[in-house]
Formats: sequence, C-alpha cells, structure tokens
Amino acid sequence: MLKENIIKELNNQNLPLAREIRKKNKVSGSSDGAYSFTITGLKLLFPKISKKQLIDCITDDNLDGGFDAIFLLRGDKKIHIFDVKNAKDFNYKDLKFFKGSIKEYIFNKNSRLNGLDVKVKAKIKQVRKVVSNDWKILVYILRLGDDSPKNSVDNLFLELKNTYK
Repeated sequence: MLKENIIKELNNQNLPLAREIRKKNKVSGSSDGAYSFTITGLKLLFPKISKKQLIDCITDDNLDGGFDAIFLLRGDKKIHIFDVKNAKDFNYKDLKFFKGSIKEYIFNKNSRLNGLDVKVKAKIKQVRKVVSNDWKILVYILRLGDDSPKNSVDNLFLELKNTYK
C-alpha cells in the first residue's frame, strides 16, 4: 500500500507537466491522469529524462495502437516501448492487442500506419529505421499495484520474445 501511495503522490506532482505535454502535443484522447502516470513511470525508470524527451516519447492518444510511449536511447541502441494503465490488473485482452501492435507495426515493415495518430506514426517510423541495426527492444507494461500478471499474459510476451531476435 505504501508503494501505491507514493506513486499516487508522484502522479499528483506530475499533473501540471502532464497537462502541459498534452496541450503541447495536441492530445484529444487520454487524460491528464493517464499522462501523469506515464510520466511517473518514465521518470522512475529514467531519472534523468528531460522534459523535451518526455514530450517527444509519449504517444498516448486515441489512435496510438496501444503504444503509450516509445523512447529511443541512441547511445545505448535501445528502444523502450510502453503500455501504461493506471489500473491494478493486467488485462489479457488489452495486452494481446498491445502484443499484436508490436508485431504488426514494429516488425512488419510492410504494415500500413494509416489508422494511427500522427505522433505514434512518426515514432514507429523512427523505430523501423533502427530496429534491424542490432538495437535492443525492451517492452514495459506499467500498472499501479502489486498484482502480478497471470501465466496467460506472461506467455503472450514470452511468445513475442521467442519470435524475434
């Protein structure tokens, strides 16, 4: 419970920045709270992440294909892809969609991006340019709470991991 309270407090502190980023990125979907939780997660994982990098990497919106943030670290040759929900559970259906989006949009370079929001399209195009150049992809599923994913969810991502180099 203490962790949840700390995360909630961090989310509250990040609300002004969430509002600012949503406005700057002209986000019509999502919410300030969702953006705040995404910012909290990114800051916890990357303590030195800048405001500019946050603005650039958060893709959460109505037509984001399940990609809430895509963060490329050029020096490390790593692509960090995030599915973030301010919820306690690991919803199998949502995560199956997210896994499908990774396969379709990241690894299938012939896949059209027509149905996606402009911001996520641009990030996916950046990822596609470097994914075959020995860049490592890390997938993060962030939830609020101590629930662990069920085996069926673990198996989804194990399959994804075993399918691609």
